[in-house]
Amino acid sequence: MPSVKQELERIGYVLPDYRNSNLSAIKGAVERSRKGEKQVFILADGLGYNLIERILRGKESRRLLQGARVRRASSLVPSSTLTVLTSMETGQTPAEHGLVGWNVYAKEHGMILMPYRDAAQISRDFVLSRAHISNVFARPRLLMRAAAKRRLAYLYPEFINKETIGALENCDSIQYTGLPAMLLKIKELVGKGAHGFIYAYYPDLDSVQHIYGPGSEAALRSAMLFLRELNEVLLPRLEGSGYHLTITADHGLTAITRVVEISGKSGIMRYLIAPPWGDSRMMYVNVQHGMEGALREHVRKRYARDAALFDTEELIRSGIFGKKRVAESIKYRFGTHVLLARPHVKLYYEYPYTRPAKRFRMLGSHSGMSAEEMAVPVVSYS
Repeated sequence: MPSVKQELERIGYVLPDYRNSNLSAIKGAVERSRKGEKQVFILADGLGYNLIERILRGKESRRLLQGARVRRASSLVPSSTLTVLTSMETGQTPAEHGLVGWNVYAKEHGMILMPYRDAAQISRDFVLSRAHISNVFARPRLLMRAAAKRRLAYLYPEFINKETIGALENCDSIQYTGLPAMLLKIKELVGKGAHGFIYAYYPDLDSVQHIYGPGSEAALRSAMLFLRELNEVLLPRLEGSGYHLTITADHGLTAITRVVEISGKSGIMRYLIAPPWGDSRMMYVNVQHGMEGALREHVRKRYARDAALFDTEELIRSGIFGKKRVAESIKYRFGTHVLLARPHVKLYYEYPYTRPAKRFRMLGSHSGMSAEEMAVPVVSYS
């Protein structure tokens, strides 16, 4: 019988490499900053290695990376923005912090949360005032470590609610709107030289690929625009400043050719305790006691070309979440089983507060384990 890793590879998925990952890249930058080397770290959402390869293949576009050191690294599992951002801020693997998708099962609050949205919108008062938010959101210990010796600057787009980032001491939290504003602000901070670590999150490349697809001209031109603005606005200011710049991504995206809709009326719900959670390419479910075999047979018959069902315990022991053990206090967030979408398939569960899938189609998606989703660049400038 093949192992879980062998089965994942048979389907066509890429196993994560936590030793050479976006998480290890920011850990290295934080440690360098603690040794006195000032750092700028930009997390460009959706800047997969496939985009960098397309840029390097162009005779003219490759000049945008002139002077940079570029290497291929791994994303984490799941390759979900919330999961990776949490790892980047905490220094923890998904197995350690337990935020394993855009939708998170928060048993202690009796609800499935969309943390970046809910904290700012539907359940802001409940989550921030009456509930113990620390039970859901992991503390940003890695960034706290970066801010321990010299001041930290955290730049983030205005649509992210400050409370979801968490309180950071010795930190300047700065909101911005648009790429030029972000780069100009980093340029200003570099000029002043007061911060030992400047951390910025840039979301737009991800948004473009969701809408137009990762192989689109719009995606390529957006990535080129990002690098062109970087070359014109920020790189000249870095020269002689003493700052080291690192750029990486949370994930890449894969093209979606099939959307599978699931709702509370779907047959699969007969076997589940509650709705699934997680992301469109990696869903977590809690199966009713004694119905594991029936669920597996249902998935084999109904979703054979769309998804594969894995036992959560086996996935955890395989180490794909970063550790081979998960603390009992957060283990429930991984469910009893995982539905992993097959290549180019998106699983869509229609929650009451979401738009129907027919009006919510995207040409690109992520959170799975395809090569396109898992390969990210680490681009460095000294």
